[in-house]
Amino acid sequence: MEQMRDATFGSFGKGFQESLAKIILEDSKFSTQIGEVLDINFFELKYLQEFVRKIYAYKKKYKKHPSASTYESILKRASQGFLCSHQDRELGRG
Repeated sequence: MEQMRDATFGSFGKGFQESLAKIILEDSKFSTQIGEVLDINFFELKYLQEFVRKIYAYKKKYKKHPSASTYESILKRASQGFLCSHQDRELGRG
């Protein structure tokens, strides 16, 4: 059981993890199937964890898979929110 707690996709490399995240975005059926067993923390890279987390959050909220253009909008909003909060911290407002 100790092995499962420390399991990540790290041994497969960054390219594999990025490809898997891309397939999860592009293939709704695959996304649904792997989502039943996938632990997002298996992604070693934090940005891929967040990328995949946003896909599944959208699926849960809207009961459908996001299109590429919808996901692009989600990422833009998230990055704008990040930039605003970062600017607020820089200016001492947050």
